[in-house]
Amino acid sequence: MKMRIEDILILELCKNEKNSSSIENIFHNYKINLHYFFKIIDKHLIKPFILAEALKYSIPEPVRDILHRAAKEAIFETRVRHQMIKREYNRIQTIVQERGAECILLKGISLDFTGLRMIGDLDILVKEGDFVIADESVRAAGFDYVGDILNPLIRNNEKKDIISQLSWNNQFQYENKKNGILLELHTNLFEKSRAYIFDLNRLLENIDIFWKNRVWNDSLNAYTLCTEDLLMLMCLHTAVKRSLHMNRFILRNLLDISGCIDRGINWDSFLSASVQFDTVSLVFFSLSLAIRLIGINVPDGVMHVFESRCTKGQKLLAALHHKSFYNLESSSIFFSNLYKILCPFVYQKKWFSRLKSILMLPVLFPARWRMAQLFHIKKNNPLIFLTYLINPFRLLFLLIKNIVRYFYNRNNFVG
Repeated sequence: MKMRIEDILILELCKNEKNSSSIENIFHNYKINLHYFFKIIDKHLIKPFILAEALKYSIPEPVRDILHRAAKEAIFETRVRHQMIKREYNRIQTIVQERGAECILLKGISLDFTGLRMIGDLDILVKEGDFVIADESVRAAGFDYVGDILNPLIRNNEKKDIISQLSWNNQFQYENKKNGILLELHTNLFEKSRAYIFDLNRLLENIDIFWKNRVWNDSLNAYTLCTEDLLMLMCLHTAVKRSLHMNRFILRNLLDISGCIDRGINWDSFLSASVQFDTVSLVFFSLSLAIRLIGINVPDGVMHVFESRCTKGQKLLAALHHKSFYNLESSSIFFSNLYKILCPFVYQKKWFSRLKSILMLPVLFPARWRMAQLFHIKKNNPLIFLTYLINPFRLLFLLIKNIVRYFYNRNNFVG
């Protein structure tokens, strides 16, 4: 695998057990493209963490000065953001509880093991039966519903009727226009349909277990998921949502996985839950990816058990998904699409889905909301139908671009 020296440096800085001589050798003996370096750590939502780690090592003074200034700014902004998120959550939690409902602080600052985790949205888990109370509570706290604008999966007849979305939707977006915080109310961990090529029903049907396992966090003054459930959630996010095959992979997820493991995991309990939720193969992929890229500490025996629980088809797909990792800038278009084509044969039981996949229909002709994202137009724009004529040529262009970049990297980058 050939990568830019900046990618190698970033991965080294993410590792639990860092090789100081390797890191300092890169800083002193290679020309670092700082524009690319900053672009990648921003893209992967790890800027304050990476800059803080980099400054622990011997760095040429001109580069150190640039990184030091950027680190001060990034760390300050992150800490201010954390305080805003914590304050808003506690305010909303009070309103929700006063109205007789419960909530859990999901992801976000509950995963901030270093004080340097970049956080975007405020994610709150509520019970589906309490959704109306939660909806009224966040509106009372000054948040306006914006899901009809932000969620491309919502159909026109559902935009004005949030309750009608509960049959499939999991996340409902609200915005506080005064402070710019985006809040997402979750009734489950993932959408029930429309969003993914995986069958996650066993997991979603057992959401009550996550509620039962929740723990109180004194420093956050909030209930959070227990460490094993946080690890489960982040492994699934890495395999399903922020995934390589979707070209949405971020290193922050792997750092979250590493942080959960460092806090201590009951591996027997975690494996049992993975079997119960039918998520063994997805968890196996995420753990193996984290081991490969940043060297997380998972006992060999645990990985052997996870691998032994996977079918041959699941192991094949995991290997293909690994090949989708090209570099920290983008995924391999060939292996990503090959993975998506084969997924229904392993993770879905409907033959219609498999037929569509083998004909490459989801690749050549994605859903309208996806085409709207790709071509930056509204999904209700009549011109969107023209994008379906253009899309095969877009894919061909990307494939040629990937091939050219592959041979360029072989000759110009290190591995």
